Amino acid sequence: LSAGLRYEHVDFTYTNHFLPSENLLRRHDNLFPFLSFGTRVGKIDAQLSYSLKTRRPNYYLLRSNIEYNNRYTLSTGDPKLENEMHHDISLNMRYNSVGVSLQYMCMRNGIYDWTYPYDDEGRVLLKWVNFTEPIHRIGAFFNASPTFGVWSPNYTLGIQKQWLEFCLPDPRAAEGTRLVCYNKPLFIFNANNAFRLPESEGGWQFEVNSELLSGGHYGNAELRNWYWNLSCSVQKYFLKDKALSVRLSMNDIFHTAYNNVRLDLGNYLLTQSHILG
Repeated sequence: LSAGLRYEHVDFTYTNHFLPSENLLRRHDNLFPFLSFGTRVGKIDAQLSYSLKTRRPNYYLLRSNIEYNNRYTLSTGDPKLENEMHHDISLNMRYNSVGVSLQYMCMRNGIYDWTYPYDDEGRVLLKWVNFTEPIHRIGAFFNASPTFGVWSPNYTLGIQKQWLEFCLPDPRAAEGTRLVCYNKPLFIFNANNAFRLPESEGGWQFEVNSELLSGGHYGNAELRNWYWNLSCSVQKYFLKDKALSVRLSMNDIFHTAYNNVRLDLGNYLLTQSHILG
C-alpha cells in the first residue's frame, strides 16, 4: 500500500498593454492525492490505483496573436485557459505472460482546439479552448507477451470509449440548437513481434510490428477510417559489451498510417483527410 499527497501553489499573470481590461492574475492552490494498493491472489498480481493529475497549457497555447497557417486556416491560443484536471482510476492484473487492464478517467476543463468561422471567404480560426463539459473515458485492454524460442510476441487488444456531449447552435434545427455527441468507441490492436537470434548466430534482432486503430471518437474529433501502421526493423550489436548498435527501420510500409477526421461544430462540419499519425 502506498499513498502520497502533493501540494502546488502556482501564480499566473497575463498583461495586455493594449487592452488593460484583459489583464489577468490567477493563483492556483491544488492538492494532488495518489493511492495505490497491490496484492497477489494465488498466482495473479493485482494493483488498484487512483491519482489526480493536472495538465497546464504551455506558452504556445496561451498566445494571443493570430498566426497564418495557410490560405484557409488561421490559428491562435487563449491566455485565459484553465488547467486541465484528470481523475484516473486503474486496475491491473497479470498472470505469467497475460495481463488485463481496466481504466477510468474523468477529465475536466479539457484543453482542445475548436474551430470558428473567421470571415465570409471560407477561412476558419483554430483556437485552443477549455471544454465546458467533462469527458468520461473508460478503457479495457488485454495483453499477452509469451516467449517461444527466438520469437517474443507482444499483443494488445483493447477498447476505449468516451462520453462527451455538447448543445451547439445550429440554425437548421427547429430549436436553433443541436445535441452533438462524441461517444463512438475506438478499438485497438497492436501486434509486436521480435525475433532475437543467439550470439552464436550473430545476435541479430528482427522486428515486425503492427498498430491497428478503428474509427471512432477521441476528444472532439471523429476518426473516420481504420488506421494501420506496419513497420519492420533489423538491429545488430557490435563491439565489446554491445557498445555499438546499428538499427535499420522502415515505417508505414503500405502508407496506411493516417486519419481522416471530421469535426461536428453544430452549424458546420470541418473535415480533414490524410492526417499523418
